[in-house]
Amino acid sequence: MHTTIEQSKKLLELGLNPESADMFYEQIMTDDHDVHYRNPQPISDMRVNDSTNIPCWSLTALLSLYPEIVAESGIETITCKSYGLEDGELLNEIKGFDWIEPTFKMVVWLIENGYIKTK
Repeated sequence: MHTTIEQSKKLLELGLNPESADMFYEQIMTDDHDVHYRNPQPISDMRVNDSTNIPCWSLTALLSLYPEIVAESGIETITCKSYGLEDGELLNEIKGFDWIEPTFKMVVWLIENGYIKTK
């Protein structure tokens, strides 16, 4: 799981440091001059820091952005309470749920409210 191109662009617009990304979309230009992006690759595979590449964040990378006060409370407890689940219910038992979207929204809120410092 990783941020979409649109989510990634939003995080960059908000000033999130692209160096916090652990993945990237590589831009590919077709012979017809159409722009496409390859599925996200690990940032370690990026050969050149090309401005056409779009950084993106895995779920783990997004969660690592949470400030200590949020992290100390425990992501499982916070997430469970946010979705009306019983405390201690294992998140990995909930199949088919897209954890990127709510985590992305939380990171956006944290940035907009000054809890995550931007560049």
